[in-house]
Amino acid sequence: MVDHTSDEEKKERLNRLIAVTNEGYLKGHERFVGQVVKVLVDGESKNGDGMMCGYSEHNKLTHFKSDDLSLIGKIVNVKVTEAKTWFMIGELCE
Repeated sequence: MVDHTSDEEKKERLNRLIAVTNEGYLKGHERFVGQVVKVLVDGESKNGDGMMCGYSEHNKLTHFKSDDLSLIGKIVNVKVTEAKTWFMIGELCE
């Protein structure tokens, strides 16, 4: 089968798809801003020192300020303060 679609058109379609996907993920995370969510702490965040991360009860990657390694494996309450495309940022409530 002959491909009649130019590489330029393929790149344009991919970029539109990526933009729509990113917008959807960001919008999905924005609905949690200001809410307290339960987070199962996985470990230290790769986003910086003094940050921990885990997944919320809604399966959203969540980063929060803490350097308490004893939280790993525990469920903590985190107030979401900021939404990003691929994760959320919050503050530990406990």
